[in-house]
Amino acid sequence: MKFDRAILFYHKGSGDDDIDKKLNASLTNLCHLCQELVIYESKKRGDIKEKCKNLDNFDIVIILGGDGTVFELINGMYENNIDIPIAILPGGTFNDFSKTLNISEDLFEASNSFKDAEIERYDAMLLNNTAVLNFVALGLPVNIALNKDEENKQSLGILSYVKSFFENTSNPELFDYELEYDGKSSKGRCTMILVLNGKSIVNVKLDDSFQSPQDAKLNIYILKDSSFATIAEVFNAVKNDDLIDKDKLEYHEAKNIKIISPKDNKLDTDGELFLKSPADIKILENRFRFLTIKKNRA
Repeated sequence: MKFDRAILFYHKGSGDDDIDKKLNASLTNLCHLCQELVIYESKKRGDIKEKCKNLDNFDIVIILGGDGTVFELINGMYENNIDIPIAILPGGTFNDFSKTLNISEDLFEASNSFKDAEIERYDAMLLNNTAVLNFVALGLPVNIALNKDEENKQSLGILSYVKSFFENTSNPELFDYELEYDGKSSKGRCTMILVLNGKSIVNVKLDDSFQSPQDAKLNIYILKDSSFATIAEVFNAVKNDDLIDKDKLEYHEAKNIKIISPKDNKLDTDGELFLKSPADIKILENRFRFLTIKKNRA
């Protein structure tokens, strides 16, 4: 697979001293992927989204970064109606959607694997007017993210979330909710609402026998408590109704979802925390094209 003209986006955030090493690890392989490679360093949030207005002369976009950087890219592409392939080089804390694409965490291996990759289409979500690839969450995941060790996130990685995880799961915050999904409804009290499109969340790969971003449907998990057993059910993507304790966990599939209440609560969208409820979520079928590594090559 060879492209004529590629652009590589990356963001050098505060404390990310390794970004240049990450970039250098991939450049040799990327130069074999395309005839011409343009490298664009984002200085601040919004730069990548703005640059998406000028991608007419490129036939592939390469993004080095985590889920938040990818989030900015896909929204720039969505708003400008751009449909060219995307290659993800994982450079963040969780890199959930790159796991869905079977891309290695090692940047040399990841960039080297692109030459044998296949281009596949993937669904996304439209949350109000914002494109989301992997998940929308309300409640527990937001509280964990808000209380993580932000100061040491770059050095600690996933460990920066551990203390917050235990604090929030041991003393969960219950809230009243109401949502609609494909003409049906659910209401009650819960600790978390999770709408999932991808196959990985917080570095946990889910059962892909039914959890897929290529099936034109979204998966809804409503967590009624925060016990480890119930959270494990979510992570194991239990679908069999006979196995689910519905007093602890509700599961639904839908194309259109409305989170009616609570109102004015923060939403976690692929790790970003600037949107609030209520939420109108729709499936965007086959919206984006990504370089995908087949499992036997990963």
